[in-house]
Amino acid sequence: MAINKKAIFFTGTAIVLSLVIILSFKVYYGERLRDKTEVTSIRIHTMNNFIKDVEDDLEKGIFIASFRSLLSFQEYIANTGDFISDIDTTFEEAFLNGTINGNAMVLLKDSTFTDWANKIITQSNKLDIEINFTINDVKINQTDPWKIDVSVDLNLN
Repeated sequence: MAINKKAIFFTGTAIVLSLVIILSFKVYYGERLRDKTEVTSIRIHTMNNFIKDVEDDLEKGIFIASFRSLLSFQEYIANTGDFISDIDTTFEEAFLNGTINGNAMVLLKDSTFTDWANKIITQSNKLDIEINFTINDVKINQTDPWKIDVSVDLNLN
């Protein structure tokens, strides 16, 4: 009978130690998984907020580049005395490159839409977010004597 009591004691002890080891393992790795989940959640929220800000600032970037492009048209006409023959192509050149007929415009220095997009890309790189702008088309349209509409067709990845 004494042998059976020792066997039961050792079996019980082995079961208790096994449970302690299994629970310790589960708690340790469960905590690590929770930490990884939290980090992933923070990363997703950061990316979401960044994309929302980019979408909100898109209109502002278009407005600034357009306004300065139109002011550069006035400067170009005043300085050269030449009229702009192809408004759509010239506007797109000024809006994206900061030049009119190959001449760099002072008002567009560091203020083109391309410059704005590059600044956004620089900020995204700091956050380890990959973002790409592909500008498909830029159009300008005068809807009434005092209003000009600018539309930009672009892909944001």
